[in-house]
Amino acid sequence: MPSATMIAPTASTRLVLPVLVAATALGLLASAIYVPSIPDIARELGVPVGLVQLTLTTYLVAFGVATPFVGALSDRFGRRIVLLAGTVICALASLACAFASSIELLLIGRAVQAVGACTGMVISRAAVRDIFAREDTARAMAVIAMAATLAPVFAPILGGYVDVWLGWRANFLILVVGALGVVIFAIWQLPETNLNRQTQGSLVRGLFTGFAALLRVREFLAYTLAIVCGGVSFYSFIVAVPVIFDRFGISPDLFGLYIGIPPIGFLTGSFVTSRLAGRFGPNRLILCGGVGHVLCGTLLISLATAGFAAPWAVIGPLVIMGFSNGLIMANAYAGGVSVQPQLAGAASGLANFVQMVMAGAAAASFAAITIESATPLGIAIRSEEHTSELPSRFGISYAVFCLK
Repeated sequence: MPSATMIAPTASTRLVLPVLVAATALGLLASAIYVPSIPDIARELGVPVGLVQLTLTTYLVAFGVATPFVGALSDRFGRRIVLLAGTVICALASLACAFASSIELLLIGRAVQAVGACTGMVISRAAVRDIFAREDTARAMAVIAMAATLAPVFAPILGGYVDVWLGWRANFLILVVGALGVVIFAIWQLPETNLNRQTQGSLVRGLFTGFAALLRVREFLAYTLAIVCGGVSFYSFIVAVPVIFDRFGISPDLFGLYIGIPPIGFLTGSFVTSRLAGRFGPNRLILCGGVGHVLCGTLLISLATAGFAAPWAVIGPLVIMGFSNGLIMANAYAGGVSVQPQLAGAASGLANFVQMVMAGAAAASFAAITIESATPLGIAIRSEEHTSELPSRFGISYAVFCLK
């Protein structure tokens, strides 16, 4: 990114970007690495699969609830210290998950793990806004997104093989090692990027004052809605597909290969964003991503209705969803954190909060429906397009997953 305009003169992108990529990837790795093991975890702990699916819901909700406070705290105390503290918490919680003897302990461990892991995603986006001027933020975030996408691509693949070779608990031990690696990397190479910390007034009052200021900006709300659309579609796919493929009789290692395909679409979409954001602008790319959601939903509904019962009939259309999210997410986050630069951390955290809570609600509904459903093939996307003349002037296509 040699053409980027620097805001924090003491921060070198050559040193900062790899740290931010690693910190972001950790949270994505933690959310997905154990997914191929969901049926095995249910069998070992002696609980229904739906209860184990709730470990993903718990992670998403805790992740979402913590993010606005993490972002606002980084506005006040700095990005570096908040990132280090959160990553240490993630390491300790991952260790607890690895030795959980009941579903209750696993749920608690996943909640604490999410609180720690969310710091990487929130801080990376806020730090990018600290470093780059607004016109370069989308491209910088797309670069981070492309690299971080490798985590959800390879996480289920790695998790599936680790489950077969060493058991599902080893996946959480891998997260312990990864978190400690991020801590060492950050201590070594991450300077403080927030050079204009908000130090005046009450901490609690400052938190909610910042949130209230953002919620009054219609442009921020529009970008946040776009982020929610992308997040709900992705995490609904993550929680629904394992049960479907388990009933196909697909082993965890082969499932990991299948589930790693749609994020490749996201990687491609993020690459397109990094090349075209400056030329076409973020709003046009977000609109194109919304159209892709509609296309993905239409294909899934059509194939399910026609009775196609093969993995490709689910995974193929979801590549389009991944590509569409690659167009949406980086551009929407770049727009959201640039609305009020002095509140970049709060904006990143608040947008993450709304996204993760909505995604967690979608995942919880899937867990309930899956327990009651007799057929794993009744999955479809129903797409509902919402277009409104907001000041940011872009249409948003909202895709939700449901079981027929």
